[in-house]
Amino acid sequence: FCDSVVFTIVFYFVKLAFIFFYSFLNILTQIIYVELIEQIAEELKKLPKQQAEVFEMSYLKGMDTEEICEALGTTTSNVYYAKSKALSKIRKVLKEKDVSLYTALLSLIFIY
Repeated sequence: FCDSVVFTIVFYFVKLAFIFFYSFLNILTQIIYVELIEQIAEELKKLPKQQAEVFEMSYLKGMDTEEICEALGTTTSNVYYAKSKALSKIRKVLKEKDVSLYTALLSLIFIY
C-alpha cells in the first residue's frame, strides 16, 4: 500500500513539473513569435509601398497571386517580383540581426 501511494505522489509531481515546463515553453514561444512579428513589421515600413502591400497580402492575409493582382490592379509578374524583393530584403535584415537564434529556439520548442 505504501509503495503505491508514493508512486502516485511522485507521478503527480512529475505531471505537475511537465505541465509547468510546457507552459513555460509555450510562453517563451509566444514571446519570441511576437518579437519576430514586430521586427518584420518594422522592416515592412521601410519597404517600397507595393512590396509591403504584396508581402502583407500574401503572407499575412493569405491571398493568392490572382487575388493580389486584382486588388492592386497589376500583373502576376509584378506581384512575383515585389514578393521576391520584399522577402529578400526582410531575410537580409533578419540575418543581419542574427534572428537565427530565435528561429533555432522556435524549432527546438516545436520539435518537443
